[in-house]
Amino acid sequence: MNNIKKRFAITLGTNIVKAFLGFLVGMLLARGLGAEDYGRFSFLLATFLSFTSLLDMGTSSAFFTFISKSKQSKEFYFSYFLWIALQFIVSVIFLYFIIPEKLLHTLFVGESRGYITLAFIAVFFQQAVWNLLSQLSESSRDTVSIQKLNLGIGICNFLAVFFLYQTHNLNVVFVLSLIITQYILALIIFKALIFEASKVVDANIKDNLFSIFKRFRIYCGPLVLYSWVGFGYQFFDVWMLQHYSGAEDQAYFAVSSKIAAVSLIFTTSIIRVFWKEIGAAENENDKQKVYLLYKTATRTFYTLSAILCGFLLPWAKDIISVLLGDGYESAAVPFSIMLLYPVHQSLGQINGTMFYAIEEIKAHVKISIIIMFLSVAISYLLLSDQSGFISGLSLGAEGLALKMVGMQWLSVNIGMFVISKIKGWKFDWFYQVYILGTMLGLGYFAYYIVNQLDLNFYILFVLAGLIYIILLLGVLYLFSKQLLNMKRTTIKLRLKLIFSP
Repeated sequence: MNNIKKRFAITLGTNIVKAFLGFLVGMLLARGLGAEDYGRFSFLLATFLSFTSLLDMGTSSAFFTFISKSKQSKEFYFSYFLWIALQFIVSVIFLYFIIPEKLLHTLFVGESRGYITLAFIAVFFQQAVWNLLSQLSESSRDTVSIQKLNLGIGICNFLAVFFLYQTHNLNVVFVLSLIITQYILALIIFKALIFEASKVVDANIKDNLFSIFKRFRIYCGPLVLYSWVGFGYQFFDVWMLQHYSGAEDQAYFAVSSKIAAVSLIFTTSIIRVFWKEIGAAENENDKQKVYLLYKTATRTFYTLSAILCGFLLPWAKDIISVLLGDGYESAAVPFSIMLLYPVHQSLGQINGTMFYAIEEIKAHVKISIIIMFLSVAISYLLLSDQSGFISGLSLGAEGLALKMVGMQWLSVNIGMFVISKIKGWKFDWFYQVYILGTMLGLGYFAYYIVNQLDLNFYILFVLAGLIYIILLLGVLYLFSKQLLNMKRTTIKLRLKLIFSP
């Protein structure tokens, strides 16, 4: 148990530092590249992020599941490594040599073939290759080593980007090349200093290609359609924004999403612990514990996300101005909208975990596919212009932000409704209204109070934060049951455990 706690604490700490460094890098890139180039950069990264998920088709999840249960044969690892290599080689050949110029121009909105291929290589190393290294380490419980390497990558990336920014040499090609170089070095370090084959390979097991393929086919079969629809959903959002509104709107949406996503760090770090606890309670048929875990998790994480949103939303315009400068004034509105997105995204993560833990994957996939199809249609109406098959509203980054928040709300509540029906619970949704409303009310009240003073932004921001925290603590104490599904005595006990030596 202590080992699990240690691994979780290390992962959480590393994720917080890495997220902070990633946030700083994102802001440096946005300022240094300018809205036009940062938009192009963000478009290609988002496109290939969805493309690598399509190539994967759930095989990485299957791989991690298999190696987490027990050691595997040499043939098993060789087959999977070959699969990763084939994804990379075939994709590079297709992008650089085969795909027709006209189709390339349409799909990537005028970007050059070399630039596109470089972006794919960067994303593939950052996602597929790094995921493989992490899975190999986690399966052998070597969390500390891989998190040290992870943190090292984050620090080196920040220092390199900061140097390029300070010397006015920041450009997209340098940044993509930097990503590739970092992960190649990480791969070399992992092979030389971290990876021990004996920890994950059982030399006594003999496999053949057919049996290995069959195991992956059984696991990944239900996820193939989901992967294809997910790719289309992610790709068409960024493509339509780039095609109809241009690179600058892409940049406004990208920076808005990056800043707003900071509040998800705690949910992301704790979600596997929640999964394990729900799964254990489900196996023991402890219905009351499952209900209490789900209710407490949804209330707590929704409240935590709403707290950050409630404080930041009144300051949206000022935050964009301070972080990004004059070239991003138009990002203030999409940023304001996107601050609402993580509030329900935290619930979405919990719902997804709940579906997997109670083994209702088909229901989760069906809901997700329906929502994704509907989402693409709404994106078209909001983003397309008068020249389209159906005349759209040309709302740009604001339209995409509205769609993201609206569809997230719909998806989350449908998921909660289905989970409630499956488990025989009452569908509880109204807390979403009064929790978010309360936090926004406190945030705007603090904002109004401090803006009566003639002081600079930083002092006003800190003063507002202090007022907000005082008001927040009072509200949480008085309404702990409604907001966190905890009694006051429980809160006191947990605070005592946290701060006790």
